[in-house]
Amino acid sequence: MGMHRGPRLIFLVLTSLFLFAACGPEDTPPAEESREPSAANRGRPPAVATAESETRSRIIQVGGRLEPERRLVHSAGSDGLVQDLAYKVGDRVGAGEVLFTVDRNEAGQNFKPVPELARIEGIVSAVARDPGEEVREGDPVVTLIGIGGYRLEAKVSDKDAFSIRVGQAVEAHGVEGTLVRGLLESRSPEPDYDTGLFSLRFRFPAAEGLFVGAFLLIDLPAETVEGIFVPATAVDRRYGKSYLWLVDSNEQVLVRREVTTGDAMGDSLLITAGLEAGEEYLTTLSGREREGAPVAGRGGR
Repeated sequence: MGMHRGPRLIFLVLTSLFLFAACGPEDTPPAEESREPSAANRGRPPAVATAESETRSRIIQVGGRLEPERRLVHSAGSDGLVQDLAYKVGDRVGAGEVLFTVDRNEAGQNFKPVPELARIEGIVSAVARDPGEEVREGDPVVTLIGIGGYRLEAKVSDKDAFSIRVGQAVEAHGVEGTLVRGLLESRSPEPDYDTGLFSLRFRFPAAEGLFVGAFLLIDLPAETVEGIFVPATAVDRRYGKSYLWLVDSNEQVLVRREVTTGDAMGDSLLITAGLEAGEEYLTTLSGREREGAPVAGRGGR
C-alpha cells in the first residue's frame, strides 16, 4: 500500500506547484487595457481657437450642361434642289464658306444657283437634306454650332433667386474637377409656374477641358451673414442640444456650455447664442473631455 501511495503523492504535489506558478497569486488582478494616449499624441495640446466675428457668403450650388453659345440654322433661300452640299456632321466650317447651293430648276427658266454661306465659324451639328433633294424656301438644311464659347441654363428656387447678383463672376467645377470661370448673365423675370423655379443663364468662354454637353456644378455666393462661425467638429450634440467646450480664461480648465447654432456654411456652423468674440474653444473633440479638466499645456488648477 505505501509503495503505491508514494508515486501518487509526488504526482499530486508536482501538479499543484505547476498550477500555482501558471496562475500566480490569487489577489493579482487581470491587466486592464491602457487608456493613455498614443506616443504620437502624448503631450500634444488640444486644438484651441479664439472666437471671432466675421462675414461669410452663403453658397448656392446649381448645375447644368454646356450648350454652344451660338446655334444657327442655315435654310434654303428659295425653292429648288440642294446642290454642292460640301460638309457633313462634325466638320469645321469657317465664316463665309459656302455650305450648299439651291438650284432653281423651273420649267422654261434658267436661274443661277443660290449659295448659302456660313454666317459663323463653327461645327456642323446637323444636315437635314441630301444632295439633289427638293426643298422649299425656308426649309432647314445645315445647322452650325459656334466654337467661341458656351452657355448654360440652370434652375433656382424662388427662395434664392433674388439673393443672387446678376452680372457676377462665378466658378464652376467639371466632373473631373476642372475649374472654370464664367459669368451669370441673366435671371428670368418670372418663374416656371408649374415648378416655381427661376432660370439662370450663364456664359463660359471656350477653354481647355470644356465641350458641348459637359456637366458643370456652379458655386453662387448669395446673401452675406455676419457672426461667429466654428468648425462643425467643435460642436458636441447631446439629447437634441448643442454644446461647445470652452477654455476658462482664468483657470485654464474646460467648461462645457450650451450654444445655439444657425446655418451651416461649408464645414462651419454659425453660433447665434452662447459664444462671445474673444472666448477660446476646442475645435476638435476626443470624446474624453471633462468639466474642470485642465487644458494640456496651459497649467490649470
